[in-house]
Parts: sequence; C-alpha cells; structure tokens
Amino acid sequence: ASNYTIVYYLKNDKVERLLLRSTFKKVEEQLTPHSFARCHRSYIVNLRKVQLVRKESDGFFLDMEHNINGIPISQTYAEAMIVRFMSGEN
Repeated sequence: ASNYTIVYYLKNDKVERLLLRSTFKKVEEQLTPHSFARCHRSYIVNLRKVQLVRKESDGFFLDMEHNINGIPISQTYAEAMIVRFMSGEN
C-alpha cells in the first residue's frame, strides 16, 4: 500500500516479517547506501544475500539465501542490476 512497506529479515536464522508505516521510496533511500538495490517496483534486495541471478524466457530472477527464490528483476532495473553484479559492486 502507498504508506506501508513490508520488510522481510532474518532473526535467529528464521525469516520474519515487519510492517512499516513508511513509503517504499523512503525505505529505498535509507537502504540503498547499505548494499541494497531495487530490482522491481515491489522489491528491494540485500545484494549480499543474492546467491544467483538467472535468466529465463520471461526475464531475470534472483535466488537468495534461505531458499528465497524467484524474485523478479523488472526490465526497468535489469540493466543496472546486471552491471552491478558483473562489476562486483555488491
């Protein structure tokens, strides 16, 4: 929703969920300097937790640690994400 963002994080090696009363844009601005990047209009990921970037017939996807798989990379963010991974800037 416009003024709420859901954050998934690890606590005691278990994925937890937190609902923040904040816009996605504000969360993005706070996280970007800390190895986070937007990969889709609905997703910001911790680049240090990405295990695999895969290309399929319908686009690019990220597989993360803790068996979190299939996070989409939209066309809007694909080039920047691929460049970032190829340069090792994560």
